[in-house]
Amino acid sequence: RDPLLQAVVEGREPAVSAVDLNVILCPGTGPCPAVRGSVLLYRDDSHITNTAAVMLGPALEHALVTKVQLPLRGPRLQSSQTAGTPRS
Repeated sequence: RDPLLQAVVEGREPAVSAVDLNVILCPGTGPCPAVRGSVLLYRDDSHITNTAAVMLGPALEHALVTKVQLPLRGPRLQSSQTAGTPRS
């Protein structure tokens, strides 16, 4: 296991913030679902698909702005309701 990651998880690195998006991909207990609705979430054992990454965008943006206090710049990320929808 990575010692820095362990220190962050244990709160021993106050200058580093961790953002856990697994709670969105893997709600509840048991194995993570590979598909949610009609969206394929994983392309292999440990890598999410581009569509899943877009779906996570708003949650990541929120975490970076609130938890990490990163200033928001540029256009807002699209909502998860439109993730994976082709743009016209």
